[in-house]
Amino acid sequence: MARLAQVKETDPKKRLVALLEAALTPYIQTCLEEEGRLYVRFCVQLFTNSRFNPATIIQEAGAESVNVLRAQVIECLDGLPEKVLVRRLRHGLLISLLQADDYARQVEDGTAPPVEETIVEFAVSLAGYLSAPTEA
Repeated sequence: MARLAQVKETDPKKRLVALLEAALTPYIQTCLEEEGRLYVRFCVQLFTNSRFNPATIIQEAGAESVNVLRAQVIECLDGLPEKVLVRRLRHGLLISLLQADDYARQVEDGTAPPVEETIVEFAVSLAGYLSAPTEA
């Protein structure tokens, strides 16, 4: 919540990237520690298992920051049809999990770029996916 509150950018495209950076930073930073990498892998397994609904898990966990993030991201994506928006938000969660898992692997292999660079790249690419036009 504190990181989200620090985002002051008003331009929707730049705000979206800043919000995603704020949200991804602690998650990606956990990959620098072994326990964090285990947590990331657990999350990937949990949220990609078809027996579980990520939205239900997040709601039941009472993760208020996720609800605030979601609302602010939706504001930045004004104009997307509702069904596209819902699908992209769900996919966005999965993409961020896979990004973190890939970074965790790079950390273990000793090939990881600096964490700050990684966070920016992940935020920019995820923002691009979320805000992409609905027609080619």
